[in-house]
This record gives sequence, C-alpha cells and structure tokens, in this order.
Amino acid sequence: MFDLPAANWIVAAGRSLLIRRKIDVPLALSIGGLFAFYLSIKPGGRPFDYTWRIADALLQGRLGLREQPPGWLGEMVPLNGSYYSVFPLGAVLSVLPVRLLGRLHLFHDFPGRGLAAFLAGCSVFLFFQLSEMTPATTARRCVLALFPIFATWTWCNLGFGGAWQIALGFALLGEAGALYFTLVRPRPVVAGIFFAIAFGNRTELLLTAFSVHAIPSNAFTMLLVGMRDLPRFPFLAPYPFGCSIFLASPFLYLLFRGGGTYRTLCWVAIGILTFALWCHGNPGGVQFSYRYGIILLPWMFLLILNNGPAKLRAIEASLFAISVAINAIVTYEFYWGDQIHI
Repeated sequence: MFDLPAANWIVAAGRSLLIRRKIDVPLALSIGGLFAFYLSIKPGGRPFDYTWRIADALLQGRLGLREQPPGWLGEMVPLNGSYYSVFPLGAVLSVLPVRLLGRLHLFHDFPGRGLAAFLAGCSVFLFFQLSEMTPATTARRCVLALFPIFATWTWCNLGFGGAWQIALGFALLGEAGALYFTLVRPRPVVAGIFFAIAFGNRTELLLTAFSVHAIPSNAFTMLLVGMRDLPRFPFLAPYPFGCSIFLASPFLYLLFRGGGTYRTLCWVAIGILTFALWCHGNPGGVQFSYRYGIILLPWMFLLILNNGPAKLRAIEASLFAISVAINAIVTYEFYWGDQIHI
C-alpha cells in the first residue's frame, strides 16, 4: 500500500519542480537575450538623450532645460528662455527611474545601450509568459518569445539607444505586459499600468492622425523598399533609411496562415495602428526597415502564436533562423561593419 505522507511529499516536490521550471525557462531565456543583445551592439555617436535630460529637469521641479542643449539635440524647442522636449510625457516618466539611479551615481550619462538591452530581455520574458495562453511546446514558446526582438528590425533599431528607440522599446514592453495581464493572468490594475507605459510612449501618434499626405511614403518604406546588392558577403545590405518589413523578417509570412484565436481582433488592431503610423509625418530617420512598426509586433505575435500548431514545425524553425540571420547580419553591418554609410 502506498504511504500517504510519502505520496503527498512526491506531489509537493513535483509541483515545486514544475513551478521552478515555469520560472527558470523564461528567466534564463530573458537573461540570455539581454546579454546577447547588449554584446551585439556598441555605444557610439552622440547621446540623443532628450527624455533623460527632461527627466532630470523634472527632478529639479522644472519642465524644461535652462541651459542651451548641445547642437545635435535639434528637437528641443526654445520658449521664454527655456528649452522643452517634443517627446510625450509618458516617454519622460518611463526613464525617470533610470534618471533617479543616475542621481545615485550608478552611472553618469544616459545608459542607452544598457536600457535597450534591459527592455529587450524583459520583452522576451513577457512574450514567453504570454505564450502560455496556448498549449505550445517549450521549444515553440522559446522561438516565439525571441521572435519580436531578434527576428525583426527591433534588434538593430532598439540598439541605437536614443530617446526615439527607447520610447519604442517601452511601448513594445507595455503592449506585451498589457496583453499578458489581460489574456493570461487577468490583473486589471497591472494591465492598466502596462497600457499606460505603451500609450504614454506613443502619444504623439494622436497628434499626427489623419495627415494623409504622409501615407504613400510610409507605406512604400514599410512594404516595398528593397535592399542594395553587394559584390561580397553578405551580398545584400539595407539602405540606412528603411526597407520592407517582410524582407527584414520572413517569419512574418506566417501571419497569413488561417485560423487562430483573436484573429479578427489582431488584424483590426494592426490595421488601426498601421493607419496611424502611416499618417505619422515621415518614415523616420536612420533605421533598419520600418522602426515605427515595432508597436505592431505584439499583435503579430498573437496571430502567429494562435494560428500555428502546438509543436514547432520545420517551416517555423526555418523562417525564424533565416530572420535571425538577416537581422544579425544587418545589426553587425550597422554597428561593426563598413558597408552602411550614413
């Protein structure tokens, strides 16, 4: 006869191991992603630290800068002897905790590289947790968790670590968190906080809505711009001002598979956000692919998560590997190579 206390102990140990595995896998994946991201980029150029400087001003009880900012910070607006940022308040508040750490002398300058890597690692963690909504295997969940960061243009663009890119990183993280705490583990207050982070970092989109004259250039950059030929490896290189998101990430072709939960909701969200993005003045400055499209990725993630099988199939693994390779090469060329001249 099986001893009851022993059986209870075995069950408790099994539960402990299961909980530990649920924590260890996403944690290891996110930490690995953080370091891989950090080591693949390098600091360089001038620090476009608009939000960092305004956050410092807020800590001093001011809304703007008293001193004239450096010449490369061309988006500071002079008014009545002070200089103000055009970035939304949410983007400034998002970096306020980082600025507080700076005040404790943990670092002296805007830690754009470290903050970008931190956002990448946290996003990987949340996307893995979000994949819990399906019976997908651990291998498939790992691939899908890494996809928005390392198999898309997020890798190269977020790595620049400027205020524009960091705001997009916070928006990506906020969307992933809001979806997780809505669909998987409903926590309305926590979901609202994450939504505020996402919305607060992209508020300027509302100010540019229905500027229809910008639609052709944005649509062309996002969907149709190609790459240029090279006489040697890697044989193709992007133009430093954009290329098609489907060239940047062939993994996105999985969007067009049929079926899947929340399919209609996801496509409606992608359509609304895309329209807002295409009305956003211009496609953006120096970038790989279409950096504004980063905010579409959580909805694309949901589509691919739900329209595929539970097990990782060869087509998904192949497209993922190709997409990671493309973005790894491009990231290398932008940060370490000599083929892209800005």
